[in-house]
Amino acid sequence: MVKESTSAYELLGKVREAYSNAADNLQELHPFPLGFDFAKSIGYPGELLSSLPESSVARFTGVSNVSVLADIPAGSTVLDLGCGGGTDSLIAAGKTGPNGQVHGVDHLP
Repeated sequence: MVKESTSAYELLGKVREAYSNAADNLQELHPFPLGFDFAKSIGYPGELLSSLPESSVARFTGVSNVSVLADIPAGSTVLDLGCGGGTDSLIAAGKTGPNGQVHGVDHLP
């Protein structure tokens, strides 16, 4: 039996749907982990997460803690591709300070 492959466009639609559903329905079960406990499990300090807006951290679905580990100098400009709920963007903004900029881009509106 030959299985038809999913086109890139169809796959993108399915990914968008899964992440949109996770962002809109935090209490449901999703095919990937999300939220405060997940972020903590991959190395985000609990104290740092607690200092961020709960609505952002609850939607965290990242894959690394690069914003925590990266040396982001004050005044720098950061581009966060796949920013999701903005957890890493907010952490980066804290590091860049008032003279820096953080731009978040995501595939969801």
